[in-house]
Amino acid sequence: SVGVARQYCGQTGKTDNCRVAVSLSLATDSNSLPLAYQLYLPAEWTDDPKRCAEAGVPASVGFLTKNQIAAAQIRAAVAAKVPRGV
Repeated sequence: SVGVARQYCGQTGKTDNCRVAVSLSLATDSNSLPLAYQLYLPAEWTDDPKRCAEAGVPASVGFLTKNQIAAAQIRAAVAAKVPRGV
């Protein structure tokens, strides 16, 4: 599966073979709405063009840290004038 690597897995609370995604949601007192969701690809994936090609990952996809992905999601939400939640 694309992105599977030995890394910290939030669901298990430990390092394991798993996929990780970075997401952004807008929340109010009563609801939550997902705004962005992106699969995190570890460097061991992005540094291996053959592996990425075989898995259908576009050659243009490069390594980004989880923080970089999250910051881009927040910038996009601000640029789209998404109202703040709680």
